Order: sequence, then C-alpha cells, then structure tokens
Amino acid sequence: MKEKFWYKSFKDTKINIVLIVITSITSAYLTSLIPLFVKYAIDSVIYKNTEQFSQYMQNFLQNSTLEKQLITVCIFLFFINLLLAISNYIKNKSISKFNVKLNQNVKKEVMQKTTDLQYKTFINYSNSEIMQIVNGDTNVYTSFFDTSLILIIQALFTAIFSIYNIFTLNIAIGIYVIITIILMIIASVVYYKKNTILANKTIKSNEKIIEFTNSFLRNIKMIKIYGKEQEQASIFNNIVKNYKQKNFEYFMSFNRYNGFCHTINVIKGAVVITIGGIYITIGRLTFGSLTALLKFATNAIENSRDVTIKFADIGKFKVSHKRLTNYLNLPVDKQSKNIKLSGDIKFSNVSIYINDYKKIKNISFAIEQGKSYALVGDNGAGKSILLKTILGAYKYTGDIYIGNTNLKELEPDAIIQNIGFVDQQEFLFNTTIKENICLGEEKAALIEIAKDCEVYDDIINFEDGFNTIVNDNLNLSGGQKQRISIARSLFQNKAYYLFDDCFNKLDSLTKAKIIDMILSKKTTNIIATHDFQIISNIKNVLFINNGTIISDHHEVLEKENEFYRKLINADKNILGEEYA
Repeated sequence: MKEKFWYKSFKDTKINIVLIVITSITSAYLTSLIPLFVKYAIDSVIYKNTEQFSQYMQNFLQNSTLEKQLITVCIFLFFINLLLAISNYIKNKSISKFNVKLNQNVKKEVMQKTTDLQYKTFINYSNSEIMQIVNGDTNVYTSFFDTSLILIIQALFTAIFSIYNIFTLNIAIGIYVIITIILMIIASVVYYKKNTILANKTIKSNEKIIEFTNSFLRNIKMIKIYGKEQEQASIFNNIVKNYKQKNFEYFMSFNRYNGFCHTINVIKGAVVITIGGIYITIGRLTFGSLTALLKFATNAIENSRDVTIKFADIGKFKVSHKRLTNYLNLPVDKQSKNIKLSGDIKFSNVSIYINDYKKIKNISFAIEQGKSYALVGDNGAGKSILLKTILGAYKYTGDIYIGNTNLKELEPDAIIQNIGFVDQQEFLFNTTIKENICLGEEKAALIEIAKDCEVYDDIINFEDGFNTIVNDNLNLSGGQKQRISIARSLFQNKAYYLFDDCFNKLDSLTKAKIIDMILSKKTTNIIATHDFQIISNIKNVLFINNGTIISDHHEVLEKENEFYRKLINADKNILGEEYA
C-alpha cells in the first residue's frame, strides 16, 4: 500500500511533534499560573485576604511580613517565567527542526515525482502548472503545518487553560467568553467556505502570470525584433489586473472576517470589567480576581481568534493539498530490466489522439531495421506527434511493434533505453559541455562524436574546452546547441534514432556532413523534416497528409502525389535560410 503524502511529509519528525505538543501544553499551563499569582499578590498580600491563597501558599507564607510575602510571590513568578522560557526554548528549537525536515521531505517528494513522471503524463501539464505545484503549492502546504498548525496547537492549549480558570473564578464571565468564541467559530466557518473558492481562483490567476512570464522571457529577442513590447506589456497588465482583482477579493474577504474578530476582541475588556464590577459590588468577586479574569479573557479570546483565523487558512491549504495529492498520484516511469529491441518498426492500424481528438487516423506502415526514413508533412501535420508516440508520449489505439515486441507491453524507460531522440527545441543542461554530451558516462568516443557532429572545433575554441559551463553567459548559437544535442543522442549508441526537425538551424554544408554521417551508421533513423536537401539524400519517405500516411520513395511520391510535390516545390523555392 502506498504511503499517503501527508505521512511521507512527516517522516522523521515524530519526536519533534511530541516535543512541540508537550512544550505547548507546559507553556500554556505556566502562562495560566502568572495571572493567578498576580491575583494572590493583590488579594492575599495587599488586601490581607489570606483565603484567596491556595493552601500550599498559606502554609508557605504564614507569619511573614508584607515585604517578605511580596518578595516570595515575586520569586515564584520569576521561577515560573524561567520555566516558561526554558519550555519555549525547547519548543522553538523543536519547531525549527520540524520546519526544516518538513520542507525537506515535501520538496524531495515533489521533485522526485516530477523527475519520475511518465512523459505522456508530464506533457499534459504546462510549465506554469508545474511551477505552481513545485513552488506555490508546496509552500502553502508546508507553511500551513510549520506556521498555522503549530500556532493553532499553542493557542488552543492557552485558550483551554484560560477558559478553565475563568469558569473557576466567575461563571458569568465564562459564559460570555464561550459565547464570544462560538460567534468567532461561526464567522470562521462562513469565511472558510468562501475562502476556498477565492483561494482556487487566486492560484489559477497566479499560474497565468507565471505562464506569460516564462513565454515572455523565452521569446524576448523576437518580441524586440518585431517591436511588440507595448503589446506584450498590455497583455501582461491585463493578466496582472485580473490577478490583483482575485487577490483583492481574497483579502477583502479576510479583512471583513478579521475585522469582526477584532471588534469582538476590543469590546471584551469593557464587558469583563462591567460584569466583574457588578460582582465586586455585591461581594462575590475580588479586585485580584477581576485582574486575573481580564488577563484570562484576553488570552482565551485572542488565542481563540488566532485559532479561528488560522483555521480559515484551511481553504488555501485544502486547494494546494488536493493539487499536490493529485500530482503525486500520477503514474511514474517504472525501472525496467535492460531490454534490447531488434527488428523492424511496424505500425498496425494506429490512431493517435490529442486530448481525445484523433490527430492521425488508422495508419499502417513498416520501417526496415538499419534504414533511414524522412518523415515529411506540412506544419501541424503530426510529424512530432508520431515520433513522440513511439516514445510512449501520446495515447493511441492499434499496435506499434519493434521486431516482435509490442511497445504497449513495455515500460517507457525500456523504450527510451533503445531509442535516441533529438527534439526540435534544443535543450542543454546547466553543466559542462562534456556532461551535456556524456550525461555522466566516461567514454573515449566523446571527441570522435563531437567531430562527427561538426561541433569539435567550436568547443575547443572556448577557453575551457569541453569543461566550459553552459549557462546564459555562454552565447551559444542555435546551430551549436543543435549539434551538441545531436552529439548527446548519438553518444548513447542506440539502435534506433528519432530526429524531430533538429537540423533547421544548420548551414547547408554542415547539415549535409551530419546527415551523411548519420546515414552511414547501421542504425534505424526517422528524420522529421520538410527540408528538400535532407529528403533527397534519404530517399525513403513517410508522407503525412490529412491524418494519414504514405510510405514510398521520394522520386515516386514527387511524381505521383500532388500534395507532396507542392510541399517539396515550396521548399525548393525558398530564397534563403537562417544559418548559425
């Protein structure tokens, strides 16, 4: 049985939790003793009403002078405060350790899950959603436990001891305090229901800000080139305006709730003094008791208010906890034994779906082992989708085989063990160029692969060569990034390779050399492209058009298929390329 997320988040925190509870009870009890000793000092020492002393105190202070009695009470108060300080020190130290461990457990669990997610699951989440979960939701979750819940525990015990002492001293004031607390609880329930809805809307609005910001930063150069700064700023301002509106509604709701609780707390003193004054005039209450009651009432109502306010945070916590739980319950890639796939790639009656929409319809074709194929189609035809479906990224019906192995029977990592993939959007890790290519494996083939991918000369021209760190300060061109990405994939020495339009930033000569090198290998290659230079070298073509696929030689398709001929002619007529 899987451990629940909240249980995992509390791993190795049990001792700290026990210490927090024990010291919270101890501190609450010691805090409740202070007003009682002040009461003793006023009633028994100053007003000579020794009946107000406890039996223990009467025995301890009998036959003492007024000065000695006051000094003795002060000594008792000193030691109570000393014990209170020690208890609070242990509590705060335990809270700090609990906070550190809780944050570590939660971040570790979420980051590990993000790493292990199945690719087809991962791509259903936008970057902004991932950021919101990894940063926003985890912070809300941990802050609720390490701030709100701990405050609730401390305030709850202080309120309980205070209410007990109030009823011991005066039932009427005790009833007033209970009624006040009930009113705050009712207000808290009403606020909680509304707060949950508003919290969810605020989180969604924040996601949009993150999404737009990421997109803006990725495309800042093109935005400046086309002079779209003001237009983008206007869009961003509208998104922020919407977020501010949601956030304003959230805080206005909180302010109304907090204002109600604050009003109750403000009038508390006048009510307690009025009731206490009546009881003093009829001889049923002392001045010392009234002083203690004021302190106890303040502790009870203020701590109850703190508890109800923090309980109101449950709305935001509940939203984040639900999102985290759903995220952590998503399927992950399972580690498979080392499986070697061999044979032709065969599609049998395969239909590929994007959000339940059938993007590619009932296709069947075969790719011979050891041969290379150009995957050709117009923009949006589904070239990338078909390649990523082989990797297990998209839902499909029908069957895809490599040799006699049905890919549906394999875990995603078993497929990735055998198939190299280079995406059209080049990606480099924030580490050395060597690590980007080798991924931690030490092989003598590094230099040879770099030369094969026409990137060796570029690398050795850097001051640190292969040990150059890839970051924003390293001004790599798009072509350099593509060649390093291709080198990384080829370095893995796999039997099958999928290239997703990843040569479009290379000049014609470099492109031709790399394509020739790839075609010379005894690997099975599928190269998604609409580049005539590549297609004419490969010969074997898979042509996607209107959700279907045709497998034939380039010359045959160019002669017999009108749509293919138009696509190729359009590429032939391109006047220039962007070279890197």
